[in-house]
Amino acid sequence: MNLLSVNRDGMKSGTVIILCALILAACTGKNETASDSDPGAPATASAAVAAPASSANLTQVKQVVERFGKRLRQVSTLAPPDDLRQTLRKNYGELVTDQLLQTWLADPHSAPGRRVSSPWPQDIHIAQVRCGTASRCEVQGEVRYVTSEELAHGGVFATRSIRLALQKSAGRWLINRIRMGKLTPVQTPAPRSGASR
Repeated sequence: MNLLSVNRDGMKSGTVIILCALILAACTGKNETASDSDPGAPATASAAVAAPASSANLTQVKQVVERFGKRLRQVSTLAPPDDLRQTLRKNYGELVTDQLLQTWLADPHSAPGRRVSSPWPQDIHIAQVRCGTASRCEVQGEVRYVTSEELAHGGVFATRSIRLALQKSAGRWLINRIRMGKLTPVQTPAPRSGASR
């Protein structure tokens, strides 16, 4: 009887040990699977974000910015609000997002344009284009201002830094944010005396 009891106790102990080993193995296996899959998830996400813009997209982005630069002189912010709103829709409507246009329509005099009769914005010189994704780009450059003197003889009277954010929606690139710096006169070097010697 005692021997039988010992055998039964031994079998129970062996069963408990085996069950514990199986549970431990199962837990370890789950943890290894999780750690193996985790590093891959961020890599997939970052690869999607880092998709570069094509050369065609870059060309389209530059075209939108250049067209916007040439429209600046057509928008006189000195005009009465109702006239200015009409001018904003006509000149900027197809180049900016509806949200940005509505912001300007709500406060017309906050929109970029021609603020005095002279000098006036002539164009935008693009210095750099950066695209974080295939549908979002940022352009840095400067707005070049001229007077009748520069228009006749060439040159630039003043510049103003500008940064534009663009997004691609329904196959079209549109400006959705603009930041401009202060107007800075261009210093023309004075002729040196005795330079012809």
